[in-house]
Order: sequence, then structure tokens, then C-alpha cells
Amino acid sequence: MSIPVWQREVELAVPGSGGSPSVPSRITESELVAAFSDEGCHWEVIEYGRLADQRTLQTSPTEEVRVSFTFIDRESYDAPPGDDWILSNVNVWGLAHRECPEQDRNLPDDGYGV
Repeated sequence: MSIPVWQREVELAVPGSGGSPSVPSRITESELVAAFSDEGCHWEVIEYGRLADQRTLQTSPTEEVRVSFTFIDRESYDAPPGDDWILSNVNVWGLAHRECPEQDRNLPDDGYGV
């Protein structure tokens, strides 16, 4: 699952409410690191040689789950680098999961190969 937050707000679906409230999503790396530290959460910083304007904090809340927080160095593509890294997206993935069921060949193709 990937959650893009670069637009500075995220819409959350609230089951049964019929609405999707928006919440601010502007988070800096120093804010997230402080929150991780306060909770005793461990993380690692991943930097990419070819992407000097991007870095990732990765954590593993359980043995089978990884969460990566990707940060960029500026508010927008035409802005100069800022003083702190800004959250761009969040990815969550599991390492241990059931195998996907065999495709039902009687169903029409949905365009996604499923």
C-alpha cells in the first residue's frame, strides 16, 4: 500500500459516515524522528546515490511488516532545497502473506491481470 502525501493533505475514508475528511500531511523528517524516538521505535535511513534529493526512513513494526517514509528536500520541484526533509509518501508491505488464489478463468479480464 502506498500513501502519497506530497499534496500536503490526505483524505481518510470513514466507514459508515459517508464522508472523507482531509487531514494535514506535512511532516518533516525531524518531526518523524522525534516521534519515533519518543516511542522507542527503531529505524534506518536509506539514501540513494542517484537521488540526492530523496531519502527514506524504514522501520519494521513487526517481523513481517515494513514501512518506509520517503522524504524529499524541497516543498515543490521548482523550490530550492529546504532546511528539513519533507514527507512525500509512505509505503507499507508485508513479507508473510497467503498465496494469491488461482485466477478464475470464467471471469472477464478486469484490465489489471486479475
